[in-house]
Amino acid sequence: AREVNAASHSPQRVCIVTDASTPPLPLQSVAAYRVWQEGDLYTDWRAAGLSTSDDAELQAIAAGVDQAYDIGLEDVRQVHVFSDSTNALRLVMDASHHSGQPASLAICRLLVPWLKQHTNNTVHLHHITPGVELEDHQLAHILSTSTRVEAGGEPVISANFARREAVTRMLSGWNALFRTKKYVGSNFLPLYQGKNTLL
Repeated sequence: AREVNAASHSPQRVCIVTDASTPPLPLQSVAAYRVWQEGDLYTDWRAAGLSTSDDAELQAIAAGVDQAYDIGLEDVRQVHVFSDSTNALRLVMDASHHSGQPASLAICRLLVPWLKQHTNNTVHLHHITPGVELEDHQLAHILSTSTRVEAGGEPVISANFARREAVTRMLSGWNALFRTKKYVGSNFLPLYQGKNTLL
């Protein structure tokens, strides 16, 4: 909170506070951000496709960095990023192969040249732990959860989301097959929970 307040008055600091929501189908994820720089607030959201919470949060950070870059980082020496996702924060500058790689690469394309421009330029990543009531984060949360975007016919799908859905379908199919005698055969001992509930 101290860094966010400081960014409201200092031209050398920019603060990016993010949150994301991942509602069930037929809706897609929403990535929201609030960017403070020199007393000015810039807030918006972007559709994040079908993605996991960490993927959507990383997209929110990328959107916030993009907004800060559009405002201008020439006089900025500190970029502060606030998120409640430790996984997304770890991947902010990770250009290696992972599910949210496009978002990480977008961040790197903007911040790496800026970091090289001045030895005092730094990026600070802040984890918003449970129980911490940061007003800007709460407002970003309200924005992301109140915005509804239909998935449509061809939404962007993150690798982690696709993997999770494939595993879910596989387990569901296996559970259904395992209840059929044709699939199981007669060599398994049926187990019951109570009198009539087959496990």
